[in-house]
Amino acid sequence: MIIHDNYYKFRKVEPVDFTFPTDDLMASLLIFIMKLNGPDQITKMLIRKNIKHKELALMFYGAFVGFANMPKTFTNIIFNSDNQELFDLIDAFIFDKIIKPIN
Repeated sequence: MIIHDNYYKFRKVEPVDFTFPTDDLMASLLIFIMKLNGPDQITKMLIRKNIKHKELALMFYGAFVGFANMPKTFTNIIFNSDNQELFDLIDAFIFDKIIKPIN
């Protein structure tokens, strides 16, 4: 598989003719895979690669580590807001998907 081989060489910093994907979804997935150490590194690379929809890679990261394992600095924007509608949506989701099935 040419894409796989070229990506592997790219990651090993070997000379290769690797073109970074221009599609935001594929680029976000690749950035997420490359930068599993946290949202700061993911965000920096998203900016460096000029990815328009930065939320995609961050959603991959959130799904991978889970909300409870996300850094507090990443989730503070939610808890420090006064957005009651957002709180209601989060509470409803947790109740419908987690608490209700347990009972």
